[in-house]
Amino acid sequence: MPPQVPKDRYFVVPPGPNITPELKRAYLGTSYRVASGPASFVLRIGDASPALARVMAERGLDCAVGITAHNPRSRILGRDLNEAAHLRLLQKLAEQPGRFHLDGMNEDRGGLWPSEKSVLVPGMSLLEGLALAREFGQLAIVYAGQDAIPRLAFCRAD
Repeated sequence: MPPQVPKDRYFVVPPGPNITPELKRAYLGTSYRVASGPASFVLRIGDASPALARVMAERGLDCAVGITAHNPRSRILGRDLNEAAHLRLLQKLAEQPGRFHLDGMNEDRGGLWPSEKSVLVPGMSLLEGLALAREFGQLAIVYAGQDAIPRLAFCRAD
């Protein structure tokens, strides 16, 4: 039986009441850049990504998670605190055998939020991604299933 494809173009797990409309717009208005240089590509919520599909296909994977450790609970922190959190995230991923990631950068197209270092983790499931997000105090992750359409998955507390 084929895997279930989310029916919503933008959300795997929709935002709860703790997410303001402004914050939801910020997540939707972010460009999620993966890698750097000529191999880089940008994920946009709700838009299929042929580049992401290639990355997953090359490794025989059917999902991916984009996550940051910057600015937990959407509270802007200083550079040193964000960098320390990012290094902890990289260490956590390095401790998982067989796991690989691509470095990234989350860039607010509206210019209201500072850019955030992030990672794309091909092969990470939705549940693994949400657990990791909670561990790092994040409100949401980017998740793509087999269709390579990035969607938001909010860490619901309601």
